[in-house]
Amino acid sequence: MKHIERLKKMVKWAGLKGWCEKDVFAEFKIKIKRKETEYLVWEQLRAIEDLVLIDPLTKLVRAIFVFCCYTGMAPIDVQSLKPSQLSKDMFGNLWMTYTRTKSEVPAWVPLLDKAKEIVSEYGMEEGATYRETVFKYVSNKVINDHLKIIGLACGFDFKLRAYAARHTFGTIVTTQLGVPIEVTQIKMGHEDIESTMIYSRVGNPLVLMYMPRVQQKINSGMTIGINGINEEQFLLLLERIAPKVLENVFTNEIMPKLLEIVHKNPAPPQLPLPASPGVAV
Repeated sequence: MKHIERLKKMVKWAGLKGWCEKDVFAEFKIKIKRKETEYLVWEQLRAIEDLVLIDPLTKLVRAIFVFCCYTGMAPIDVQSLKPSQLSKDMFGNLWMTYTRTKSEVPAWVPLLDKAKEIVSEYGMEEGATYRETVFKYVSNKVINDHLKIIGLACGFDFKLRAYAARHTFGTIVTTQLGVPIEVTQIKMGHEDIESTMIYSRVGNPLVLMYMPRVQQKINSGMTIGINGINEEQFLLLLERIAPKVLENVFTNEIMPKLLEIVHKNPAPPQLPLPASPGVAV
């Protein structure tokens, strides 16, 4: 599908340049089926952490993978992580600040305890010091090869890959624990929230967390309609939330479109007015 998508762009561009009479792909819509990338549940992540390993390289790969699970870093970014990108704030919290290689979008992540332990244990070891990076360099192929071994040792029925760590962070470490998706977007260094939504699956635990609240409101009669809140209460509620909703719609929906229209249609240059007869210019 990627090849067809690129071909469609080229044909459209050729049509705009006048190199072909008709854009044959104009009415053709590409349907891309997104492949769901595996993410780990807590039991699987704990199994990887507790797995007894002997080979030093496999241990390092496990450490890098788990570090990515708790920070949301992509494999290519963790390889270039420098000690200067780790700093403490005034409250003693250790932060990691870096710019994503793929999108060049900055990300700010306060390190969780497990990530701190890994940095202390594996960071700046021999080899990493020479490269001035936190972790010793391991190629993506080597990481995936060793993760395959780790996955088999843990009894997983799927092939464990490096990028599953980033999806794990976006799902069970953040979204399913109640972290707002806007905060997850900043931590993962996404330019738009749609990208974050690909990584962040709500999952059953978060749904289950909210359902008792729904049941509680049903039991207390906080519903709209028959045997629920009356029209007057509903109008008061609407009056309270409407300004915020309208402000959100105006800020996130209307204003960007207005600015886009202004940028696409700049005001024409103003011509000097003709001088009136008998008036010196």
